[in-house]
Amino acid sequence: MDDAGDDVGKFAAKNTIGLLIKYALDLARTQNPNAMQAVDNSLLVLGTHLNGPTRVPEIGQLESLATQDLSSLFSGIGIQIEIPPPTLDEIIKTTTIKLIEGGNQARAFTDYGHGTQRTVQMALIQLLAKYASQTGQSGNNTVILIDEPELYLHPQAIYSVTEALKKLSSNDFQIFFSTHSPMMVSAKDAANTVVFWKCPQNGTRYRQKISSALSGISQSQHSTDVVYSLSHSSQWLFSEKQIVVEGKTERHLLPAIYYLATGNNFTQERAAVIESGGSSGSIEITNLFKSLGYSAKAVFDLDFAFKVAPGQNLISPTDANLQKCIQWFAANCTALGFQLDNSGLPKKGGAINPEQAYENLANALPNECLNIHNTLKSQNIWIWPRGAIEAHLGIIKSNSARALFAQQALSGLPPTNVDLQTLQSFSSWI
Repeated sequence: MDDAGDDVGKFAAKNTIGLLIKYALDLARTQNPNAMQAVDNSLLVLGTHLNGPTRVPEIGQLESLATQDLSSLFSGIGIQIEIPPPTLDEIIKTTTIKLIEGGNQARAFTDYGHGTQRTVQMALIQLLAKYASQTGQSGNNTVILIDEPELYLHPQAIYSVTEALKKLSSNDFQIFFSTHSPMMVSAKDAANTVVFWKCPQNGTRYRQKISSALSGISQSQHSTDVVYSLSHSSQWLFSEKQIVVEGKTERHLLPAIYYLATGNNFTQERAAVIESGGSSGSIEITNLFKSLGYSAKAVFDLDFAFKVAPGQNLISPTDANLQKCIQWFAANCTALGFQLDNSGLPKKGGAINPEQAYENLANALPNECLNIHNTLKSQNIWIWPRGAIEAHLGIIKSNSARALFAQQALSGLPPTNVDLQTLQSFSSWI
C-alpha cells in the first residue's frame, strides 16, 4: 500500500476497496439473502437476452449471417455465438471510488490531493477492521504492507489508524508498516516492537525487542512502567541516543540547556530524554538500553554518587574523594544544621534539607566533587558537580524559575550567573 489511488480508487481482489466490497457482499448473503437472490435472478434474466431462443434478435441474425458466409468456404459447419452473462464477481471488478465535496458533482478519487487520498485510504482501513471483526472468518491470512501510513494525516488521525491496524492484525490479517512517526507505536506495543537500523559495516540490521531484553537483566515493575510510558517510549524507538534522567526537571530543561550551550536544537542530536522517576530506576533503564545496543547515558544529582553508585559498583566505597566528602558531612552537620543517617549521609529532618547539604558540600570541596563527577562520567553517567542542575543554571528550585530559565535560554537571553562552561561540557558529553 504505497499508492492510495491503486489501493482505494479502483477495485482489486486484495486491496482495501476490494476487501471491503467482498466483506459487504458476504454479509449481504447471510443477512439479506432475498436481496442477493434478486441480484442473481436479474443476472439470469440478463443471460436469457444474450443466449438461447429469447436472446436479442440482432445477435441471432449475426449468427445466421456468419454461418452462411462460412458455408461458402467450408460446408457443413455452423457458427454459434455464446455470450456468457456477467457474474456479480465480475461486475464488482469494475468498481471505482469517487468523492463528493460540498454537494458538488462527484469527482474521481485520483483528482484529489495526496492528503485527501491518504485520509480516505486510512478511513477505509478502519472500516475494513470493523468488517473483519464482524465476519469473524478464519483460515485465510491476508498480508498488508503499508509504507508510512501516517503521511499527510492529522496527529489524532494517526492514533486512530494505529488502533485500526492493530484490530485488523487480530482478524486474519498480518500487518507490516514502515514509519518515521513515534505516534504509530503506542506504549503497550513498545516491548514487542522491532527496530531496524542501518549499520555502516553490516547493512540493515534489527535490534532485540524489549520483551526479550527484559528477561536478561534485573528489573523492577517500576522501571518497566517507565520504559513503556507513552510520552517517552515512542520517542526512544526513533532515536540513536537515550538520555535517562530522574524526573521531569531535567526532561523539561535539557532542550533549553542544549540550545543555550550549542545554538542547536536538541532533536538534532537524535537523542531522546527518558524520565525514570528515580535514580535506581535510571540505572535499570540505562542497562536495558545498553543491552539493546543503544548508546544510553544517565544524568543524576550529586547525591547519586553517594547513595546509589557504590552499591552498583560504579564507584568504590573506599574512593578517596568519596571518603573525604563523607568526612566533611560528619564535621559540618551540626554547624550547618543537617542530620545524618546511619551511613553518614544527609537525611531529612534538619534545619536544611539534604539537597542543600550536598550543595554546601560542592561549594566546600569542589575538586573532590569534580573528581567523583569525572569517575562516573567515564561510565556514561553524568552527575551535577555543584549538587543539582539548578545550581549550574543559577536559579532556585521552583517551577516558575525553571520555566523562566527555559524561556530565556531558548530566546538567547539566559540569566547572568549561568555556569556556561559546565553546560557546554554537558552538551558535548551528550
